[in-house]
Amino acid sequence: EKNTARTMITMTNEINDKYLSQIHDPDAAPDQKTVACGTCHRGHSMPITYKPPPEHEGHEHANPPAKP
Repeated sequence: EKNTARTMITMTNEINDKYLSQIHDPDAAPDQKTVACGTCHRGHSMPITYKPPPEHEGHEHANPPAKP
């Protein structure tokens, strides 16, 4: 479990450093431009599969996803 946690922390740091550091959005708060354990796990030991709500014809953008 510790090795898995270490691997996932390394992955999270790499995502933040390599990819999300490239996002230059002046309107986004720092926590909106990073991922953390809770981004995927949301309080669970295993990440829960994200299931988007069904799209209604003509209303694809009526309820945009909330920012984490």
